[in-house]
Amino acid sequence: MLKTENSIRPATCQRYLHFTLSTIRWSCHLNDAQMVIIEPRVDREAGLLHIKIPMHGKGEPDVTVATSLDPTPDQLASFELVRDITIWGFQTDGYAVSKEADDALSRYFDKPVRLVRKGPTMRPSGPHDPCGPTVYPRAEASVNMQDFYPILVATEASFAHVRHTLFKSAYPNQSRTNGSDLPVDTDVATYKIPASLNREYWTPDHIERLEIDRFRPNIVLGDAPRNDKSYALKMVPWEEDGWEAFEIFDKSDANATTMFGKDAEGKGRGIYTLVRCGRCMVPNIDPATGIRDAHLPYRVIIQSRKVDPSIDKPCFGMLSCAREDSGTLHVGDIVRVTRTTDPDLRKLDVDWVNP
Repeated sequence: MLKTENSIRPATCQRYLHFTLSTIRWSCHLNDAQMVIIEPRVDREAGLLHIKIPMHGKGEPDVTVATSLDPTPDQLASFELVRDITIWGFQTDGYAVSKEADDALSRYFDKPVRLVRKGPTMRPSGPHDPCGPTVYPRAEASVNMQDFYPILVATEASFAHVRHTLFKSAYPNQSRTNGSDLPVDTDVATYKIPASLNREYWTPDHIERLEIDRFRPNIVLGDAPRNDKSYALKMVPWEEDGWEAFEIFDKSDANATTMFGKDAEGKGRGIYTLVRCGRCMVPNIDPATGIRDAHLPYRVIIQSRKVDPSIDKPCFGMLSCAREDSGTLHVGDIVRVTRTTDPDLRKLDVDWVNP
């Protein structure tokens, strides 16, 4: 069952990035951790993207700037087109949409920064082909300002496994209280935790309530409850590693409850899961404070989830793309996995990740 609401078309915020003016290289949470506490808000009724920049650390009031969600051709023509923006070794361009945002972001980061919206130059997506057809030609598959693919799919079962592994590694002699509604997974190993771990921060309760937004998925899938709130079938941690495709049906679609596997193929809105996502240390950043922890969760998941021999990174989530070129998903939609493969045959390909 779908647990997050999103558009199949890449989210509006993924069309934007900020970059350092001196290098014209994109900036991300990894090298600017305080970026995570900048708050974007989409106002579809007004057609605006609001960006709240917290300036209290500078002794100034917070700044909120607004830019159009879908600028008209005339508006785009009025913006400066910044060329030769480098993202993961690839060159693209972007429209500088707000002098006010540039000024506020530059003060916030203490360096010259500009906010840009994806420009007209196509930025190709990754090299992994979907297992089925798309409504758009493969040669036209592209991304905006995301890393490699437009969608990251995760499951609650796998995140519960991560959280339980963190708990058991940090507090091996303590029982979980399971303060959330996620299941307790008893089949987890214990991994080495640095002695310098900040236990005033990483309390048992904090680990229990750790949220999946640290991993920034677009789509989160969970078990579908029955009417009595029990679960007929439970997802298995990391089963998504072997998915190749799944269909999403509106929860009001009566046919969705009777279709499984190949019978569901092509009947809903299609998502192709292409390859496991290698993770950096961005999940170590607290989304509420912008403070990056030196150890967790990375130091545990690099031991427990280093499952792709082609990269020296832990994996969480599936890099994915949509079969359709647009559409809307809703919380509670029904999901049917239609194609699977051997996870060990899937490789992210280090040469492509680091061009």
